[in-house]
Amino acid sequence: MVQQYNAEVRGLYNYYKIADNVRILGRFNYVMKFSMFKTFGAKYKLHISGVEGNTVISTLG
Repeated sequence: MVQQYNAEVRGLYNYYKIADNVRILGRFNYVMKFSMFKTFGAKYKLHISGVEGNTVISTLG
């Protein structure tokens, strides 16, 4: 699942990197990370703060 989120973020960044407004994708990255944290939180019955501290998730950067 982490690879899927990373792939989507990378794909959009590569698509928009030639544009002048690529910095707008920072907001998209935040939304995608938050969505992933909520997904893992629901799966493992954890709060978002508990998911963020997970070593597997911290590899996102």
